[in-house]
Amino acid sequence: MTLLLKIKNGTPPMRKSALRHITDKAREFGAITRQIYSV
Repeated sequence: MTLLLKIKNGTPPMRKSALRHITDKAREFGAITRQIYSV
């Protein structure tokens, strides 16, 4: 959830690192990634 908030409200460098972290951990997050991409 904190990664989503960083993407939504963060500065561009924060957004980039949070997106990279999410995509790296996508398999661990599973179905949550569908919700992320709908945001």
